[in-house]
Amino acid sequence: MTLPISVLDIKALARSGAHLQRQLPLSPFTRLWDNVIIEANADTPDLPPLRVDIRFSLDEFYRPCVRGQVEMMLPMICQRCLQPFMQQLRIPIHLILTKENDDRPYAEELELLPIGEGELTWIELLEDDLLLALPMVPKHDDGTCQPIGQVFSEEGVDQVELTPVEEKKPNPFLVLQGGAKN
Repeated sequence: MTLPISVLDIKALARSGAHLQRQLPLSPFTRLWDNVIIEANADTPDLPPLRVDIRFSLDEFYRPCVRGQVEMMLPMICQRCLQPFMQQLRIPIHLILTKENDDRPYAEELELLPIGEGELTWIELLEDDLLLALPMVPKHDDGTCQPIGQVFSEEGVDQVELTPVEEKKPNPFLVLQGGAKN
């Protein structure tokens, strides 16, 4: 297994038309773990690794392209019931690696990724796409969790103590409503 911190020579991989299938641990993707929707108490070594399946190629201007997908399981917090659950994600990867000032056209399905010397780590190559693929509102599949409002049982409803509503105080400005009296 290739370590995620290893450097990939993107240009050489693209020239050779390489097809890489790897499993990478999730723990080095630190920006991923800073996300609030991911369960904070998850033990990353116990999580299944990322499964990466990508192909490298060159476009008509000999720029490196990366196409494929990443599959991963992440511990998330359901926004309906606030309980942790495992979310499986399949993330398509469609990148074209260019220099900063390259304004030549490229295929519409590709996303620009500016590079310097043509070498990237797995983290630099994948982490932005992983972050963008996270659901904005993670939740269990329909029918598999109870929304927070349904957590109380019929018996528990009687035990909830209701607080009395405050009586409305008279509006002090009502005296001014009739106009000024001298």
